[in-house]
Amino acid sequence: MERQSKIRALVSATAALALLSVAFPLAAHGPTSRPAGAPAPAPRVPAYRVVDVGTLQEGVSSLFRGLNNSGHGAGGSGTFGSGHRALMLSSTRVEPIGPPGADYSRAFGLNDLGEVVGSVNTSSAVRGFVWSRTAGLRLLSPLPGDSGSEGFGINARGETVGVSSGPRGVNAVRWTSSGVPQALATVAGTRTSRALAINDAGDAVGSAEDGRARRAIRWRGGASAEELGALPGHVTSEAVAINTRGEVAGWSGPLGGERASLWAPGLAVRDLGTLPGGQWSRARAVNGHGEVVGSSGSSLGARAFRWTAAAGLQDLNDLVPISDFVLLDVAGVNEAGEILVIGRDELPDAGADTHTNHEFPVRVFFLQPLP
Repeated sequence: MERQSKIRALVSATAALALLSVAFPLAAHGPTSRPAGAPAPAPRVPAYRVVDVGTLQEGVSSLFRGLNNSGHGAGGSGTFGSGHRALMLSSTRVEPIGPPGADYSRAFGLNDLGEVVGSVNTSSAVRGFVWSRTAGLRLLSPLPGDSGSEGFGINARGETVGVSSGPRGVNAVRWTSSGVPQALATVAGTRTSRALAINDAGDAVGSAEDGRARRAIRWRGGASAEELGALPGHVTSEAVAINTRGEVAGWSGPLGGERASLWAPGLAVRDLGTLPGGQWSRARAVNGHGEVVGSSGSSLGARAFRWTAAAGLQDLNDLVPISDFVLLDVAGVNEAGEILVIGRDELPDAGADTHTNHEFPVRVFFLQPLP
């Protein structure tokens, strides 16, 4: 893994109040107003209380993933042409974490103990880390012979998953709670692999690639690798989250036509669909109740969604009482059903795709279920 290029300055905590960088640039999200002839939206039936965390300055690069049961998220943010700093976020506070002198750091996940996993520049390569307020920062060693690592997920036992990289390529790895790296099993014919999430039972999920396609993988107890498959007609898939029941969320299909997917024990992979008018969708997270959240295309552009077996795929914009902003994507959902989302101000006269849309400030919200 090559070291990130030196960047001149770190962002401040206030400039860095940022969330998930969506899978598709804002300029490609499509129109923000209802197309001519489209039916009027149904009246909103609020299901959530909205907590407005803050608004970001224009031109911010950001990535946030994960929400724990204490209401904290983890990620990182930086302005273009400046440094990128790992953060932990709550509804009232933004806390920079990691080495203060590093020109690059990013957090990808956290557990209920407040332990955050991510990656940071070192003098020779990017290295994964685990951070907590009590223990500070601990680097995650790569596998023997490798030089770089990144941590993507951490469970309640402090077990971490991610990748180790070096002359042999990029391979999925699991670290014990004490930081010992263990290579995860490979799949025949694949060249690279990465583990993105791990549940409290030690089951990890991610993907492996053979040079032609990416395939969703599950490692049971960190042992043998199992291909999860894809939706009918698809050859590409990736698993990004796993809950305590062993349900796995991710996506299946080609870029621009992928579908949010759910793999449940003993059942075939399930297509979660898209919002009306949408051509793609991606799941980001799943909680222990089987509630899946993510982002979907629609006739109005990218929209954040919630899916349940009872209600199907729902636009989160239809479930909040405020209509002067648009919810675009989701960072995570916890066991209480709280959702961490990003959006921006509603632009009723913006029309179709424009480069300008990419520069509008980003807004961060917590959605808290109403009784």
